[in-house]
Amino acid sequence: MSSYSLDLPKDLLEEIQQVAHASQLSLDQWFLNAIAHKLEVEKTQKVFQGYAQNADFDRFDRILAKVPDVEPMPGDELI
Repeated sequence: MSSYSLDLPKDLLEEIQQVAHASQLSLDQWFLNAIAHKLEVEKTQKVFQGYAQNADFDRFDRILAKVPDVEPMPGDELI
């Protein structure tokens, strides 16, 4: 394992300590979870960006044009 020194504003560190304590995690565990989560978000964004770049919007429009314009079933309405 490697280490990295991190300077944090005092108020931010205190807030993180409270959240980590409430989650029953050590600061190290909390930071590792937060970093891993952020990495997954970045990877997911890249995947979706790739999908968007390869999207066939004309085909998308043709598919949507086939959807009937009817009222939603009871319980499926948007609120």
